[in-house]
Amino acid sequence: MFDQLKDLYNLKRQAAEMDKQLSSERVEAASSDELVRIVINGKHDILEVQIADREHYDKKELAEGFKQAYSSAQSKLQKILMEKFKGLM
Repeated sequence: MFDQLKDLYNLKRQAAEMDKQLSSERVEAASSDELVRIVINGKHDILEVQIADREHYDKKELAEGFKQAYSSAQSKLQKILMEKFKGLM
């Protein structure tokens, strides 16, 4: 019984450490036209969004730029996290 509690405690501690590492990881990416730049953390939370200075913005162009930047950031993050946590898998 005590071994199970100890295992549970260790698992909870490992999960908390992993959560801390995910929160501290930061990835920046931009759309192909550099219109939109975003920063996300290891939990995929959006931390920053920057939009390039222009006189006129097209809504579709902004939306596409955001999708590209977020997709690029996710890809970069996935590679980083796979390398970082490969020993756990």
